[in-house]
Amino acid sequence: MEKIVDYKKIYVGGVFLLIFGVYLFFTLQHVGQFETADEHYWIYSPDGGRVQQYWHAVLTGDWVGTLINDKPGVTVALVCGPALIFQQGHPQIQEYERDLAVETKNDPGVSQYIFTAFRVPQIIFNGLFSFLLMWLLWKLTRDKWVAYWGWFFILFCPALIGISQIVNPDSLLWSFSTATLLSFLLLLANKD
Repeated sequence: MEKIVDYKKIYVGGVFLLIFGVYLFFTLQHVGQFETADEHYWIYSPDGGRVQQYWHAVLTGDWVGTLINDKPGVTVALVCGPALIFQQGHPQIQEYERDLAVETKNDPGVSQYIFTAFRVPQIIFNGLFSFLLMWLLWKLTRDKWVAYWGWFFILFCPALIGISQIVNPDSLLWSFSTATLLSFLLLLANKD
């Protein structure tokens, strides 16, 4: 039996991949070349960043130690946690920690490596999370074009592109609050 190729699905999938690729292009342009005000608390500080503190507490069973911030910072630690795999035993990281502890210098190459490692998982997460927002829009409006264009405009919102590049609970709050609002509206629309 001959297999029928559905070119429409291939075309739509290609368009989605292209749009997601453009989103990654815009968000990864200068991802490691700046530092924001409170970001060093999450990534690295002399006593260890909050992401490191969270994962250290989980691995040692210190459940009280998982309380790393007054905001819902666990989501940031979960999303940015894969960056710790790239940090272990890296000589540049050890040099950065030593220099940060004595406040002598800051090597831009090392800083760029660290910020890139922690920001890229968050950028990818926000991009992939936007597909959930598209699905929620589709379920809410029952119109695939409204959902598609809504997803497109959400993904290319300058605020989301900019905030996705910062390791902070606020960066994930934009996506989570939108999903919460859409889920609540969907609940109200389907309430019988």
